[in-house]
Amino acid sequence: PGVSLLDHVLAVEILNDDGAAAWENYDMPYGLFEDIVVLKMSILKGDGSEEEGRQYLNKIMFPDLEAGDLILVHYQTTRIATGKLYHQFWDQFFFASGRAPVVKAQYHLFIPPDQDIEYKLWTVAASSDQGKPMVKNKFEGYREYRWTIENQPRAGRELLEPDARLTYPWLDLSTIPTWDRIAGWYLDMSEGQIEM
Repeated sequence: PGVSLLDHVLAVEILNDDGAAAWENYDMPYGLFEDIVVLKMSILKGDGSEEEGRQYLNKIMFPDLEAGDLILVHYQTTRIATGKLYHQFWDQFFFASGRAPVVKAQYHLFIPPDQDIEYKLWTVAASSDQGKPMVKNKFEGYREYRWTIENQPRAGRELLEPDARLTYPWLDLSTIPTWDRIAGWYLDMSEGQIEM
């Protein structure tokens, strides 16, 4: 099978009581065929002390948050792909958050040098330097792509605001070259299950 590892790091500064209430619980998003390993879930208190959060399944609880605290979450998800798509990778990443403004969001991708990748950064002006990938060939023979978006307002601030995908930057990427590959994968899954 094809295995990919996604490394997630989140740092949040709590500015007021509303922020403390909003970040008391954090749900780590993950897919049906992914495993989660939490590496760090800490509260750095305003007085310099550190407390651990508590985890239950994909939820992390941070009790007793207050203004001046900093939350640090570091976790990894492992994806396993099988069938005709086992050696392919696809992902979507949103640079804005519905919970708080984003000071800086980055997406790093490390791929073998002979692997092609298609990507599109949505809702960023083509003339803007923000969001253009920086490409390096330095990490143990792998190519590194890095997208950085800064200073995004909180998404979903107004009741009738359009879907975040229409107004905030997000990245769509895949190594799947054509829809024929996806159709072949689906045919493999459905063959033998069709009755005539």
